Amino acid sequence: MNKKFYFIVKSILRIKFTDNQVHSILNICILWNRVNLQTTTIKIIKYIEDRIKTNSPKQKQIFEVIDEVNSDIDCKLFIFSLKFYTVKDLLLAEAKTKVWSQIKYLC
Repeated sequence: MNKKFYFIVKSILRIKFTDNQVHSILNICILWNRVNLQTTTIKIIKYIEDRIKTNSPKQKQIFEVIDEVNSDIDCKLFIFSLKFYTVKDLLLAEAKTKVWSQIKYLC
């Protein structure tokens, strides 16, 4: 599970989604995940085909990630990874602030 999570997070970071793309995919996952995994996957693929340039590297990479989502646990990892992506910049900024405050305290 750790390797799969690492693959999903790494791939999502490499794809560089826009905020709207992440929120749209998250909405699909949250709304349709209760139905079943196959329906959720179909809806995500449809969104990607409609909204992301055909045969672009971004589209190919997200299809690779979707191919790895084979169970409900994988789907939860995918959703968590998307949520993590949305707060990544905030977490990095907070970490930098904490480091600088510690350096300032030591000086």
